[in-house]
Amino acid sequence: MKPLLRFSVPLWTLLVFSASTRAQCISNCSTGTFNIISTTTTNVTFELKPNCSLTVGNIASGNGLITGLTPGAVYQIVLNCSHCCNVSQITTKPETVSLTVTNITTSSMFVNWTEPVGMSSFYKVQWTGGGRNFSVNVSATFYSITNLTAGVQYEITVTAVAGDGYTEGQSATVTKYTKPAVVKELTLTNVTTTSVTINWTKPDGSVDWYIIRWNGGQPVPSRTNETFFTIQGLTPGTQYNITVAAAVNQAIEGDNSSTSTFIKPAVVKNLIFTGFTTTSVSVNWTKPDGGVDWYIIQWNGTQQVSSRTNETSFTIPGLTPGTPYIITVAAAAVQQSNEGDNSYISTFTKPAVVKNLIFTGFTTTSVSVNWTKPDGGVDWYIIQWNGTQQVSSRTNETSFTIPGLTPGTQYIISVAAAAVNQSNEGDNSYISTFTRPEKPGTISVTQGTNTLSISWILPRGNISYYQVNISNENLVFTNSSQTVATTTNFTYLKPGRFYNITVTAFAGNFWNTSDQVSFATVPKPPGSIILSRQSNSSLQLQWATPDEMSRAPDIIYSITYQAVGGPSQNTTSTQNNTLLSLLDSGTNYTVTVKTIGPGNLSSTVVQNSSFTLPNPVRNLIVSPESTTSLNVNWLNPLGVKSYYRYLVDTYNDTGGLIYSTNITDNSTSVLNLNPGTNYSVTVRTKAAEGSESTVEKAFSYTMPEPVANLTVETVTMTSIMLTWSRQNDYKPSYSYLVIARQNGSEIKNDSTKNETYTLYNLTPGELYTFSVFTVIAGVKSTEENAQSYTTITSVAVGVSVPVFPILFSVLIGFIIY
Repeated sequence: MKPLLRFSVPLWTLLVFSASTRAQCISNCSTGTFNIISTTTTNVTFELKPNCSLTVGNIASGNGLITGLTPGAVYQIVLNCSHCCNVSQITTKPETVSLTVTNITTSSMFVNWTEPVGMSSFYKVQWTGGGRNFSVNVSATFYSITNLTAGVQYEITVTAVAGDGYTEGQSATVTKYTKPAVVKELTLTNVTTTSVTINWTKPDGSVDWYIIRWNGGQPVPSRTNETFFTIQGLTPGTQYNITVAAAVNQAIEGDNSSTSTFIKPAVVKNLIFTGFTTTSVSVNWTKPDGGVDWYIIQWNGTQQVSSRTNETSFTIPGLTPGTPYIITVAAAAVQQSNEGDNSYISTFTKPAVVKNLIFTGFTTTSVSVNWTKPDGGVDWYIIQWNGTQQVSSRTNETSFTIPGLTPGTQYIISVAAAAVNQSNEGDNSYISTFTRPEKPGTISVTQGTNTLSISWILPRGNISYYQVNISNENLVFTNSSQTVATTTNFTYLKPGRFYNITVTAFAGNFWNTSDQVSFATVPKPPGSIILSRQSNSSLQLQWATPDEMSRAPDIIYSITYQAVGGPSQNTTSTQNNTLLSLLDSGTNYTVTVKTIGPGNLSSTVVQNSSFTLPNPVRNLIVSPESTTSLNVNWLNPLGVKSYYRYLVDTYNDTGGLIYSTNITDNSTSVLNLNPGTNYSVTVRTKAAEGSESTVEKAFSYTMPEPVANLTVETVTMTSIMLTWSRQNDYKPSYSYLVIARQNGSEIKNDSTKNETYTLYNLTPGELYTFSVFTVIAGVKSTEENAQSYTTITSVAVGVSVPVFPILFSVLIGFIIY
């Protein structure tokens, strides 16, 4: 059986294998593969197994690459693998055509291209646009596409097809717009002196925008998305040709639609009177912008009359005196009916001067005037006045109140008769006056101890000057100051007093006085703070009365005090002293005092600081420590502080100070004392210099010297006598404490003033231990000890027990034995 031949053709290579070819193989050939890797217009690449080769025509390849082929041609390929062969066909891709589009109209395009190198059986022409797709196959190298929509973008593609009739080469694509159609129904509307509005109907097909052109001196273009447009900035009295064309993309225009129009002449400028009499008026004007051929002048007295001139001035004769006239001037250009809009002006004859002008009333913002009607005709009166600027009003009466004036301002007032028209005035009659000034208000002050700086606000208007008055009835004091400013200063006043102030504004012969206000001077500070008395919970303060304030009324003092790290506290006093109570013991307080005067004004502060007294120590105990020292200890005082120190003083029994120390601990030892002596010890708590507690006092004796030479003198069966020597510091107040023990139990505890002591009713043959103390006022010395046995016979044995207690015991035992 022959092996199957496999073909692997990637889709992207666009290589077409002929599915209908028949494979042949020589007998006994081994199985091979036939895979195409890539193809171009002139090359084809295969994947080859070992011992395989390719042959295309006269071209052979052992590496799988066949080159030098003709584009668009059909080739027979032979694959040889170890005496086995396979035969098939392939087609190379045609070359890409070079595409151009010409003769574009509103509905057609002419497409042509160059014949590509190699072979082509025909060409596929495709176009897409306006939401539709078309395709046609042609053998020529051109094609005319028709029935297109105007102004639409079309994408045109031409592809060469190979000799096998279905293998396509790379497509050539171009995008083109058809020409937009001509706009419809172009019309003109709303022609002015500098603009014209045009309208049209959208043409068939597609349009992105419209291009409008017009020519005055030269063509000017513009563009719009609408079907109307107003052309601005035209020259009056000028003819214009206007075109509109539809456009797509950036610069593809359809054919123009055209129209022509005349622009209306402009209005003449600066139409003015240059003179008038009772029977004539002369007018003058300036030529308007644009073209003008002549001017038409019209005026109406009892009937409409017109005339024309080529000049820019004209005198109208034969008018009626005292009569109003409306005069118009219009420019005309190009043709008889092409007139511009009229420029208007009016005039009249002049009336006489009013009589007997006088003032009849004044306020801060108004003046009333009165006058007599002049001879001749009058329709109304024009009243004018000049404050900061000229203002006018009118009335039909012979009196008038001028409102809205500025207070305190001088005005020149004029009254003129007027007839027919607002500007037809007779000559003025004049009068002058001031308005009343406003009342000064919002009086404020900057206060010192001996000065008051007064400021105020004039609500509005002007003044000629201010007069400021100051007084104090208690001091029988008055003064005044004149100024044009809104501030003044008064000096050499008394501190801590109320003063009455008024401010009067003057303007011409008028004045206005403010409401009276009262301001106080700042009080002076008190004298230095003296801390006259301290306790563990209070500080007594006093200070001197402030200078110049010995009789000042309503004066109080504000006292602020604060411990370090504690809250600030306040109190007040009407006197020159106060007691600060409920304070913490042994604490430093900073105290400030300031004077509070009228108006709750405060002086600067004076300051001092002091400690309260600390509390005394608690549970002071003095106890003997040795024959030459005492131990002193105590508990912390209430409210103890970390900075406390303790002053410890020691006194002898005659009251003399023999030792003093300053410590931070709660105990100390007093050294270098005499044995058996009574001492007093005092302890004071110290918070700071000048801040010490009350004294705590205690007493104690030092330990007396112990007895010397304690000896067992006489021993019997039931008694033992002890003797000892006096101490070197013996005092008559000394006594001795004798304690006897048998088998660890105390059998005797007794005192004596003598240096000998006998114990009776003892048990024969028992060992006794003895302790002897020197005692003064309950203070014992260190103990001296001795031991002895009682005898078991009545024979007295003169052995010294303290020296030979063990030998004595052994001897007695031996005798008994």
